[in-house]
Amino acid sequence: MTQDEVAAEYNALIGDPQAPMSGKRISDFEAWPVGGVKPTLHTLSVLAQLYGTQPHSLVDFADYEAIRIA
Repeated sequence: MTQDEVAAEYNALIGDPQAPMSGKRISDFEAWPVGGVKPTLHTLSVLAQLYGTQPHSLVDFADYEAIRIA
């Protein structure tokens, strides 16, 4: 899926097709922790549901390290 498609699915999943999630925001989340924006736990939970996985599967070692250091 494209980032815009993910954003649209995210907005639909939370029950608000006009919600503010955008493809750009998804890109920001994907760039973290090197750049971008750290996703909230709620956002990770919704994205995990969208992808049919668990939130911990959406983070890698660099993400864990950035959280641990913060």
